[in-house]
Amino acid sequence: MGSALGLVLGLVSSTAMAKDVDLGKHSENEIKSICGRVGGNFVSDGQTYGCAKKCTGGTCAVICDKDDGCIGTTPGDRRRGPTGERGVLDALSATASSSQSDLPKLEVGGQFSMLHFDTFSAFSDRRRMEFGGGGRFTFNFNQHVAAEAQVDYFPHTDTERIGTFDVPLWGSKTLAVFGIKAGGRSKRVGVFGKARPGFIHFDSVPGFGCVVGSTSCPPPIKQTVFALDLGGVLEYYPSPKTVLRFDAGDTIIYHDKRQNFFDTSHSLQMSVGVGLRF
Repeated sequence: MGSALGLVLGLVSSTAMAKDVDLGKHSENEIKSICGRVGGNFVSDGQTYGCAKKCTGGTCAVICDKDDGCIGTTPGDRRRGPTGERGVLDALSATASSSQSDLPKLEVGGQFSMLHFDTFSAFSDRRRMEFGGGGRFTFNFNQHVAAEAQVDYFPHTDTERIGTFDVPLWGSKTLAVFGIKAGGRSKRVGVFGKARPGFIHFDSVPGFGCVVGSTSCPPPIKQTVFALDLGGVLEYYPSPKTVLRFDAGDTIIYHDKRQNFFDTSHSLQMSVGVGLRF
């Protein structure tokens, strides 16, 4: 079968041998490997794949479907009009265009996230690792630009013990951002920058509250403030319908000085997630 593939790809070809050749089933990797060895042009959209190469009299080509197998053709095949050389080239061109235009528009996924949060604590380590997770929705305008929304919940609650006083710091946190992802992608990998404004909600904010054992503790103060997520995204596409995603960036939190004395803070945020594309 290798010699037949080589024939169709142009290792040996002439107009006298103008005929479609049923090559049976061959994997995408096999066709890609042979195509590379003979210097052909390989294209794929996941379901359909093929190879074209200049040969005597024009272009020789192979078109394969994962379910139906492979067909090879040489330049002189005119028995069915456009199903010969021109038809093969048109089909290959359509396949290449399809791989660009058939980008799934919608993505839905989940992620595990880490936030290197600035507690503003003067009594212990100021930075603390917060672990949480959430979900993400993405709409792809094209290969380069997408709009997306992401929500993460960090359940950890901080307190400080100072003498006999239990000083509450930050309660659980809900971070929601909405914005743009822009960059470029190939069939398997995408690299993007992101700018996503939004908000972060604190279930409680720092303040002197209860004495240990007291029954007259004031209720926690909740607060929601503006946040901005700036950073980068690396995506890997195991298949046309799935994505693995890695994020890293700076989460900028604009604390409300009218309600507390904290400055704007910068927190490293990283996440890893999976998603489905529709």
